[in-house]
Parts: sequence; C-alpha cells; structure tokens
Amino acid sequence: KRTIQTGTTTACYFASLYTEASAILGQKCSQFGQRAFIGKVNMNDPREDGYYETTEKSIETTKAFIEAIDKIADPLVKPIITPRFALSCDLDLMKQLAEIAKEKDLHIQSHVSENKDEIKAVKEKFGLATYTDVYETAGLLTNKTILAHGVYLEDSELSTLAKTGTAIIHCPTSNLNLKSGLCDVRRLKANNVNVGIGTDVSGGSSYNILDEIRSVLHVSNAVSFSSTGDYVPLDYKDVFTMATLGSAKALSIEDKVGNFMPGKEFDALVIDSNAENSLLDNFTDYTLEENLQRFIYSGNDHNIVSVYVKGRKVK
Repeated sequence: KRTIQTGTTTACYFASLYTEASAILGQKCSQFGQRAFIGKVNMNDPREDGYYETTEKSIETTKAFIEAIDKIADPLVKPIITPRFALSCDLDLMKQLAEIAKEKDLHIQSHVSENKDEIKAVKEKFGLATYTDVYETAGLLTNKTILAHGVYLEDSELSTLAKTGTAIIHCPTSNLNLKSGLCDVRRLKANNVNVGIGTDVSGGSSYNILDEIRSVLHVSNAVSFSSTGDYVPLDYKDVFTMATLGSAKALSIEDKVGNFMPGKEFDALVIDSNAENSLLDNFTDYTLEENLQRFIYSGNDHNIVSVYVKGRKVK
C-alpha cells in the first residue's frame, strides 16, 4: 500500500521462499489495485539457516504458487519466475524454471553482475566465461526477463542481453549502500539494452521510486566525473522516461502502459506542486516542463495527490 502512496503503479516483487506468504502478497496487490508481478523466490543452494529448498521442492512449490496467483483471477497480478541469483541455484533448477516460464509464457527476474566478488564466484562455480552465460545456458534470457544491477557487464554480455531482449533494472541506491559500484546506464543504452529503475529494497534505502530516480541522476553524474571525451550524464528527461516507458519496455508491457498513447491503459499520477506539506516553493508561474523538473528533483509523495491503475483510482 505504501508503494502505491509513493506513486508505484506497477511493481515487481521478490517475495519469499514460501508459497503461502508470496500468494498473500499477490492478494494484497489485487486488493489495493496495484499492477504487480509477484515472485516466489527459488534457491536450492544449501544454507546454514535452512532457508532453501531441494530442487524437487522448489519446482513443486513454484507450480503451486503459480496456481495460487491464477486463482486470484486478477489480470493485473501475475506470477514471475524468480531464481534469486546464480549463486543460490544450480543449473538444473534454473533450467527447470526456464521451462516453466516458457510453457506458461511468464516473466523472469533475477540478479546479475552486482559486484566483482559475486562475478568471480559465479565464474568459478559454473566454469563459464561470463555471468550472463549462466542464464543463457539455463534458457532464462528472454524478452520478458529482467535482471537487477548489471554494474560490471562485459561487452559480450551486452550483446547477449540486446539479442535476447533481456532488460537491466538499475538499482543505484543499493549499489551505493553496498559499495557495489556505479552502473553506466549510458553504456547499456548505447548497446541497445533496455533499462528500468528499481529499489532493491532492502539493499536500497527506500521503496519510493522518486528517491531512486534522484539516485540515478547522482550515479550518472559520478560516472561522468571519471569519463573522458564527450560523455553526457543523464538528465531529468532521461530518468523520467526510464521510470515510465523505459520500465514498461523492460517488462515488455509497453503496449499497455508507459505513456498516454491512444489505446493504452490509464496508469497515471496526478501531481500538485501546491499540495499541502509539499517541499516545493512556488514563487512564480512555472511551465509544465518546469513543474515536472521541480517534482523530479524536489517533490515528495505529498505532491502525488492521486494514483490511477488501469483507470481505477487507487489513491
């Protein structure tokens, strides 16, 4: 409910290992009217705390979870196949999950190339040239796949992602908090990789995507400081597009949402720069574009006076 209050009309959730808890999240998203992809997390790599499943149990509970989400009977709430990341799954589990996604035409989400130690460990575990090779070998890379982070992707990996239509979800606050690194979004886009924005909570600091948008700008500025030539950091127009149509493209739902083109479903925020408790000072009349810029840099959830999902007012 709080994500709706802060303006998230469509969310991708990493839920938990447990089918019932993950299904309850789906029910709540339906109740509050949010467009959502719910992921029951898959992990079969043994852990001391016992938070994992056998391969057989993981596949069994995933199928049960998909059935539970289907029973909600809400076209806005869908399951998403969620192998946590390569180090928490073996290749057999990932291949079986890929088959389920293919059979049922489902989205897939995971993590990739978040930090250097992780990449080294993945290469050692699987004996493949790149991190992305693991997911490609498993059959997990599709135009309905999103991978969080992508901070240290190699050139060959960018080609693979572009070829398969796999998107990267940029989580700048998490990358800063965990000292993972700085993702060069310009480089990803220059190689025809779709990029959306995510919070990676609890790696991030907030579930408020507006805060994350500002972090995208900060990270892009930081990347530009060490770049040579004519490197141009992202501006407010770029990040606004990333948070709307860019993220819709990442999820392959740009035919439904992402902007207000005729025929699309009405997912929208109503913004009031004069709202009570707003941090925006209004000293003069501003153009529409100026108000957008002010909201992106200095607005907060108080400025979001209404939220609509598929034409229904949910805030």
